[in-house]
Amino acid sequence: MLVGALTAVATLSVTVLGTASASAASDDTAVSGVSFEWGVNDESGGGAYFGGCNFLSAGAAGDAGASGLWTQASGLWSQSSGNVDVLKPDATGNLVPTTWANKCQNRYGTSVNSKTAGLNMTVTGADPETQPTYSENVVRVSNGSGTVNPATGSAHIEWEGSFTIVYYGGMTYWTISNPVLDIVDGKGSITGTASGYGADMDDATKWITLPTQEITVADLSDVLVTDSGISVTPDYLGVAVSDEIQGRNPQAAKSDANATWWGAFPNTWLEYAVLTGQSSYWYTSDGGATTVQPRKPASPITIGYKLDATPTSTVPAAPGKPTATAVTTSASYGATIGWAAPSDDGGSEITGYTVTLTPETGTAQTKDVDAGSTTATFTSLSAPGVSYTATVTAKNANGSSQPSASSDAVIPNPDPSTDLALSVTPTSDIDPAVDNTFTVTGRGYTGGAAIYGVYVVVADTSVWKPGQNPASANDFTKASAVQASAIKDGTFTTTITVPANTFEYGKRYTVGTIAARQLSLSDRRLDKVQEISLKDAPQPDPEAPSAPRNVTVVSTSRQGELRVNWLAPQSDGGAAIDHYVVTLTPEEEAAPTSSLQSDDGILARSLSLTEINLSQTVQAPANTVLFTGLDPLQRYTASVAAVNTAGLASSSVFSASAVSPAASDANQGDEDGGAVDDDPGTAAGDDSTGAGDSALGGGGSQSGAKGNASVVADKDLLATTGADVFVSALAILLLLIAGGAATVMHRRGARLGETRNR
Repeated sequence: MLVGALTAVATLSVTVLGTASASAASDDTAVSGVSFEWGVNDESGGGAYFGGCNFLSAGAAGDAGASGLWTQASGLWSQSSGNVDVLKPDATGNLVPTTWANKCQNRYGTSVNSKTAGLNMTVTGADPETQPTYSENVVRVSNGSGTVNPATGSAHIEWEGSFTIVYYGGMTYWTISNPVLDIVDGKGSITGTASGYGADMDDATKWITLPTQEITVADLSDVLVTDSGISVTPDYLGVAVSDEIQGRNPQAAKSDANATWWGAFPNTWLEYAVLTGQSSYWYTSDGGATTVQPRKPASPITIGYKLDATPTSTVPAAPGKPTATAVTTSASYGATIGWAAPSDDGGSEITGYTVTLTPETGTAQTKDVDAGSTTATFTSLSAPGVSYTATVTAKNANGSSQPSASSDAVIPNPDPSTDLALSVTPTSDIDPAVDNTFTVTGRGYTGGAAIYGVYVVVADTSVWKPGQNPASANDFTKASAVQASAIKDGTFTTTITVPANTFEYGKRYTVGTIAARQLSLSDRRLDKVQEISLKDAPQPDPEAPSAPRNVTVVSTSRQGELRVNWLAPQSDGGAAIDHYVVTLTPEEEAAPTSSLQSDDGILARSLSLTEINLSQTVQAPANTVLFTGLDPLQRYTASVAAVNTAGLASSSVFSASAVSPAASDANQGDEDGGAVDDDPGTAAGDDSTGAGDSALGGGGSQSGAKGNASVVADKDLLATTGADVFVSALAILLLLIAGGAATVMHRRGARLGETRNR
């Protein structure tokens, strides 16, 4: 809020005891005892870059002889001289005589020396903390006389007296004498005589006496000439500097940033200011809102007079421009409006005021207050981020005044800072099985939404998301409060702990903030979250896979071969299938083992004819295997067990029927039984001597094969291959059996012959 701007009008407005004529006349009316009050501009009482401050002095200051700082002992400064007085407001707004001691203080007694950063400054611990960076001093020139004509909007008034404008504590100064007002049809000017001394900012040794020169003090537009006075702001805003003016610094280009203060004093004023060394202080040069630029526009001029006629009463003059201050409490958002009483009560006692508060959007509110009060408070202004302005009208027995100028805008429920930000740690690898503590840091948590502090919340995103009004606290997995007192300049740090086994796998969670208390259900301006992620869910211990499916045994076109086929299990038990154990089981056992001898008496190796189980290990994902070297006179069933990478085996599942490995006509031309091609080394090429590998051994090994009958007659026979041994042994066996039978027959025949011979 620009306190200086708000108080300037009140500072430069004075109570005028003038009275209106009995009736509006078309003729000019003589006036006397006319006062002229003006602060020139805010910069003429502001903190300076050197010398403390700029200020006004009554009368024409003498020759200092050189550029230098004024002292009280030099006698150059005066509070009063002839018809001229230098005044400044006190803390209540009343104009009082300026002193040497307080000429560089604002109305609250705070020094403005070297204060050049904009219209206002912050005075920590003071009341108020926001104060103007200038003294608000004015000159009052009294006892002017002339004529006015309210009906035609014309006036001509002259004053006798001088005032001096002093910059940089006295380093440069000049004087305006005998101002004259001329207004015709609401438009005109004030002129005066300029005099003084020239200084050079870059060379303090330069000091010259300047010639006197008539200048335009102020150009005036839209002047309202009334029966009791004139209040008008000189033309400045939007005025461009003439090309002929060659100041120290050029006029800045007009922009959106400087539009509210961009302009210049009249050209003749600027021409003389160039001679004094103050040229660029009377128009906008480069610089933003935090420089002296906003203090340069011309201040309002107030002219008060009394008409030489019978006093009558009218409506009051408008009150001074009001101030508007946000009032935010735990109970309500509001604004307090303050104003100064009008400078003219219209000749009738003020009976009250009407204050109108207008939002930027929506319907205005009004409040009537008694004459003894100059403040009004509006409550329940809870609309987020909405600004309000206020105007005030004064009332007396004759009616209401014109509305005052609008106050500067105020926002009772302001939005959070534009740099609202949230930091959460940790945000990843969260273990639901343990307590989890999150550190939450916020920045920019200001404004109306943070009036009660904030809630820090942990939320399941399927239940609540930012921008969504929660139904109750149950919408959150966990919540904790940060009190408003714990938020310093919009910043806080806190922690929130979520107990073990609260987070659930398969859900998404966020950690963040919302507004506190009743605002949590409706005000979404502090909704700010960060998503967190849980660590990977633990996997259950593997189990045995389910049994393989659809186990079948089929014969091939080759005798002694069977192919086993199957489908993978429905479940791998939580670990990938590694291999299968395929087992053939004969339907019946063969005759017992026998030992044979050759004719030469050498005992041959016995061959067991007992059938035992046959097994092969098949690596997944294969689902077929070929068995060879089987007894063609036997029938076999197959079983398959699956083994996963955890080493767990399923129960074996058996084929539906037994099958003989005799050659099958049905499989002619399809010796593999329609199954996947096998590595030749997995069956026929394996050792089939009965020494077989373990049933759970490497893929394709065949063990426990039928014992091949092989009788070893000599070393050469022992050196034959397994297949040759089998064939040879079988042939020898048959020969031996046949030979034995022949011997028996021979012996029986001999005995029969012998009997016959007997």
